[in-house]
Amino acid sequence: MVLGARRPVGFALGLLAAGAGVGLLLARAGAAALAAAEGFAETLAGRARRGGGAARRRAEAAGREVGRPTRCAGALDGATEEPGLRTRLEQADRMASLGTLAAGIAHELSNPVASVTANLGFIRDELERAAAGGPPGATPLELRQAVDDALSGTSRVRELIARLKQFAAPGQRSRGPVDLRAELGAALGLARHEIARRARLVVDLPDRLPAVVAGATELCQVFVSLLVNAAQAIPEGHAAAHEVRLAARSEAGRVTVEVRDTGAGVPPEALPRVFEPSFATGSGLGLSICRGLVNAAGGTIEIASGLGQGSTFRVVLPASPDVGSVPGATAPPPAARERARILVVDDEPLVGRAVSSALSDGHDVAVTTSAVEALGRLEAGERFDLVLCDLMMPGMTGMELEARIARGAPDMVDRLVFITGGAYTSAALAFLDAGRPYLDKPVDPAALRALVGDRLAAARRG
Repeated sequence: MVLGARRPVGFALGLLAAGAGVGLLLARAGAAALAAAEGFAETLAGRARRGGGAARRRAEAAGREVGRPTRCAGALDGATEEPGLRTRLEQADRMASLGTLAAGIAHELSNPVASVTANLGFIRDELERAAAGGPPGATPLELRQAVDDALSGTSRVRELIARLKQFAAPGQRSRGPVDLRAELGAALGLARHEIARRARLVVDLPDRLPAVVAGATELCQVFVSLLVNAAQAIPEGHAAAHEVRLAARSEAGRVTVEVRDTGAGVPPEALPRVFEPSFATGSGLGLSICRGLVNAAGGTIEIASGLGQGSTFRVVLPASPDVGSVPGATAPPPAARERARILVVDDEPLVGRAVSSALSDGHDVAVTTSAVEALGRLEAGERFDLVLCDLMMPGMTGMELEARIARGAPDMVDRLVFITGGAYTSAALAFLDAGRPYLDKPVDPAALRALVGDRLAAARRG
């Protein structure tokens, strides 16, 4: 039992290593927001100087704190607004929101990491005691519980990283049915700590909500902005006396979501302007972006507020016409497994070892931290049934490696599967969206083994 704990422990370490870049993402979020806002401002200014007429510069970054903007605002006259500029505004808003939420996200991340660290330390001590021939200090049941708790912590880390990657990714214009309850849950996960410093959070959501038609993560962005706006309307220091409430209901083919706060409220003379681009409402590019995203989903957003009476933002969205459940396909019986040769290419050694641990029971796995070395082995004639490759690596990315393999070992291109900690550039997103098989980090062992099994089975059939 003691030795049997090693494999899940190794994979937990790999998951934590895969998530190590989150801290860097949070540290850079504010700077990225500032750069996006300033770049957008320069674009508009250039158009105005060239006689664009209706274009006007309306971007600012204010209240800088350690190089991070705490408020950004941007505007375009409606006559000259273009989809590309709107997308840049939306992306700048996401990054500014991440900058504001960085401390809370780090706090949410630190709790499961502390649990994983403590449990792995306990298991390591027991392994060392057993290796030294000492008497067992823990029962097999206690060791199993420690492993389960560590894996539970890595699951929480994985979920948070997934929310961050989705929220920070460049905007996608494709639209389709979206799980509104999942979007609300993701927004709560990102904004919860910011709210807790100022108010009690009350959540009143039904178990099920109809799907709505929107772009991926767009509604999460709307509700993060509304929740943070509600929190920032309340002064710090009296959390027990204030409340931020998120509620939703569905009726007559529409879904209504309300974000209510007990904060300062909005003066009557300002209410007609709250959705104007130049109206500053704390973090992000403000309520104009929210209105644009809600309108794009076919919905409406309105505010009810009074000075000293708090505010209620009400978002009404049409339910997706295709709300019926889709029956799941019957899974075929698992095919008999044959051992395969698999090459893992990842610049992070812990991740490579973790992937190897998850697969080595059924396959022969080689690991390298260098895409250049992997390319050399393939060009020299070495062959593998599958190559699991990190997408974003220093020196040579997975995209570049695929292009080089296509020239030097073309028979291996179809055996590439990418593992990614986040496709944050438009080029990387387009690369994956072209239909290439990939798996997101942190990698779930069961999902990894299933994907490998599917790809190997497809290769043997074809």
